Amino acid sequence: MSTEEPNKNSKGAGLSGDDGVRQVSGSEGMELPDYVDGDAVPPSAGGKWYADPVNWKSLAVGLAMLVVLISIPSLYRMLKSWRAGMIMNASASAFAVGDDERAVSLMKQALALSPGSDPVQHAVELYNARVGDKNSLHKILERMKAGLSEREELLGIAELGARQGQWDVTREAIAKLPHMLGSSQRMRMTLILALLKKRDEGPESAAAFCLESAQSVRGEDSARLSNQAALYLLSVNDAASARRGSEILAGVMREKSSASLAAARILARLSLQNQLIEGGGLDTAKLMEVSLLLPVLPGHQTGDVLLAADLEIKADPSTKEAVVQRIKGAFNNAPRQELLELARWLNANGLYDQVISLAGKDHPNEDTDWMLIVLDAQSAQQNWPVVEKMLSSPAGAGIPEAVRHLYLARVATMRGNTAGAEEEWRSVSGSLQREKPETLNYIAGYEERIGAFDRAARTYRAMADRAESRVPGLVGLIRSQPVNASASIMMPLYEELVATAPEFREATGDLAYLKLLKKEDVQSAFDTSVTLLSNQPDSLARLSAVALGYLRKDDPGAAVQIYRGKQIDWAAAPEPWKAVRVAVLRASGDPLAADALLESVDSEKLRPEERELLCAKTVPKMGAKIRK
Repeated sequence: MSTEEPNKNSKGAGLSGDDGVRQVSGSEGMELPDYVDGDAVPPSAGGKWYADPVNWKSLAVGLAMLVVLISIPSLYRMLKSWRAGMIMNASASAFAVGDDERAVSLMKQALALSPGSDPVQHAVELYNARVGDKNSLHKILERMKAGLSEREELLGIAELGARQGQWDVTREAIAKLPHMLGSSQRMRMTLILALLKKRDEGPESAAAFCLESAQSVRGEDSARLSNQAALYLLSVNDAASARRGSEILAGVMREKSSASLAAARILARLSLQNQLIEGGGLDTAKLMEVSLLLPVLPGHQTGDVLLAADLEIKADPSTKEAVVQRIKGAFNNAPRQELLELARWLNANGLYDQVISLAGKDHPNEDTDWMLIVLDAQSAQQNWPVVEKMLSSPAGAGIPEAVRHLYLARVATMRGNTAGAEEEWRSVSGSLQREKPETLNYIAGYEERIGAFDRAARTYRAMADRAESRVPGLVGLIRSQPVNASASIMMPLYEELVATAPEFREATGDLAYLKLLKKEDVQSAFDTSVTLLSNQPDSLARLSAVALGYLRKDDPGAAVQIYRGKQIDWAAAPEPWKAVRVAVLRASGDPLAADALLESVDSEKLRPEERELLCAKTVPKMGAKIRK
C-alpha cells in the first residue's frame, strides 16, 4: 500500500503575484484621457464589484486560506510519513546492533503513524523476511534486483543475507549501495563488513575490525561498535577473550552514553545466566558496579531496576530479603504496569506469598493481567480451589481460551479427575491455532515448568509453524525432547532450525555432532566441527564432536590428541561427552582409563547412538558398570 498522493485540487490554486487590479481602458495603444476638473461623479449603486481594489485583496486572502485548508491533510500525511521514516531508520539501527526489542517497538510506532507509506511497508516486509517469511523475502529480493530498493532497504537486505549465511545476497546489496552514506548507515555498513570478517577470518578478527572502526567515529556509533566487538570476543569461549570482552562492555557502561544501557544489560544477563566462562566473568565488585549503574543509565526502564536487583542478590545471596524489601518500597504508588513487572519478578524469585499480598483481593478478580500473575503464584502453592474460583471470576472472562483450559486441566489433574483433565488438555490443543505467539509462549513455558514436556513440545511446534515465532518455537521444541531421544529424531529439528537461523552457531555445531553420531555426511560434519572448534578451542562440546569425527574417520590417535593440554573436570562433564571420551580411550588402547570413566556414566542420559559408542564387550547389556 502506498502513501496517498498530495491533494491535486491544491495545484495551481495560487495567485500570479500582481495586485489583482485590472485596467478598464479602451483599445490597445490608446491613452486614458485626462481627468476633467470639477466635482467627481458619485458611483452608481450598480457599479462593478471587481472594480474595487479592496475586494480583490480580500479575494486573494480568501483564496490563499482556501489553498492552505485544502493542503493541510496532504501536508499532515507527508509529515507523518516523514516522521515514520525517521522512526524506521532508528528501528533499523537497533536491529543492526542486536537490540531487537527496541527495534520492534519502534517499528510498531512507525506502522501506527503511517501504515500506508512505502518505507514502512518495505520495513515490515524486511522484518517478516528476518523471521522466516519466504514470500516477504522473495518480494524484497525482487525489488532489489529491479533496482527499486532505497538505501535503508539495501542495508537491511545486506544484514539479512549476512545473518542467514546468504553471502551472495549480502554482496549484491552492498554493490548496489551508493558511496555516500549517512553516519548511522556507515555504522551499519561497518557491522555488515564485520560479519563478513567473522565468516572469513573468525570472531577475533571481526572484533579487531569493530574496535579499529570505533576509533574513527565518535559518540554513540563508537560505543555501539565497541559493544559489538565485545560480543564477538565473548563468543570465542576463551577466558582471555571473555575477560577482554567484559572489560570493553564495562568501559562503555561507565561512559553513561546512549549505548551504555545495552552494555550493562549484556553484562547483567550473561552473568545471571552463568554464560561468562570461568576466568572471564565478573567478580563480586564488578557485579555490584553493574547493579548500581544499571538503574540510573539513560533510557533505563523498570526491568533494568529489577535486573540490577537480581545482580545484587547474585553477588551476595544473604541480602535477598533486604533487597526485596527495598525494591518493594521503591515501587510504592507505582503505576499499574510497573507493579505488574514487580509481581512477575517476585514470582520468578519464588516469593509467591508476596505476589498474592501485592495483588490484594480486588485486582485478580477485576484485572486479567493481575489474575494471570496470581494464578501462577497460587498454582505454585497448589491452592487449586482458589485457582478454580479465580477462573470463574469476572477477570477470568478476559483470559485467552487456551490459557483457561490450561489451568482447568491442571486443577483436574491435581484433583485426580483424569477424564476431566484429558478433556481440558484436548481443549488446550484445539485452541492453540487461534492464540497469539506470546500466549503460546506462556502456555509452553507453563507446561515445561510442570514437567509436561510432551505437551510443551506440541505448543512449541505451533509456535515454530508461524514465521514470527519460528526460531523460539524450534528452540523450545528441541529443548522439550527427552535427553535420550535418538539422533534420528533430533536431526530434522536441528536441520529446520539451522535452515531458519544459519547464524545460530550452537545449533550448527549440535547438528554436525548428531550427523557424526549417525555416520551421515561424515566429512562435511567433521569439517564444520573443526571450524567451530577453531573459534571455541576450550568448548568441551566442540572438542567432543571433533574427537568423534576422528573416530568416524578411523583415526583414534588424532582423537586422543584433541584433548591434550585441556583441563577437563570429567566428573562434572555432561554424559554424552563422557561417552565420546570412553570410546576414544578404548579405541586408542587405554581400556583401564575407559572403564574408570565408564563408572560415572549415566546411561539414562545417553541417546541410543551414544550408548553404541560404549564397548559392548566391557558393558554387556549396559550392565553394572554404568551408573543409573
